[in-house]
Amino acid sequence: MEKIIFSSYGIVLRANLYDKLYILDSKLGKISCILKYNKLSLRLVNGAYISYNLKEYYNQHIISNIDILDIPNHQLHNLYFFHHVLELCYYFLPINYSANISQVFDLILHLYKYNIIFDRSLVKKIFLCKFFKMIGIYPDDFLSYDKDFIKLIDQNYFNIIDIENNLNLDINLMRWLLSCINLHPHSHRLKTINFLKELDINEYRN
Repeated sequence: MEKIIFSSYGIVLRANLYDKLYILDSKLGKISCILKYNKLSLRLVNGAYISYNLKEYYNQHIISNIDILDIPNHQLHNLYFFHHVLELCYYFLPINYSANISQVFDLILHLYKYNIIFDRSLVKKIFLCKFFKMIGIYPDDFLSYDKDFIKLIDQNYFNIIDIENNLNLDINLMRWLLSCINLHPHSHRLKTINFLKELDINEYRN
């Protein structure tokens, strides 16, 4: 039996996979949807922030009545970062992941609302550390990080804009991120690792 679940909001993680979408839904977490065609369906891109109706049909989600609310238009280097965040959401969030979802969803929305603060590579790395911590993924050597480092990850972005980067902090951020990413069985497929290394090169070049 088919029934309307609710109207909701979400972020497109993967589009153009035939008639299927992977969405980070604001209530259900990461879900797989069958796309019911409408005039906007061909304009959906990875990262689109959308509203829609969801229907359930034999344990499948059918998405319809789509409205595009926002499409990322960051500067090129921040757009690359944004797509790496989508990649991590796609690979690390299980289907129907809903634990802590409101906070995870709000975290991703910061990329739309406050994109200017993500110009610094330091803030990008702290964002990713915050993401992994929020979804319950920690480095194997978690106990080797001091309390000040953990406190830094938990801080509001507006409190860390002016923090000066230093080699020790950068090493710890990279150590945290690479350790978390390498926990995934398909980590070799992720482009984020090379992106992080490029961030380091650009940071110290400037």
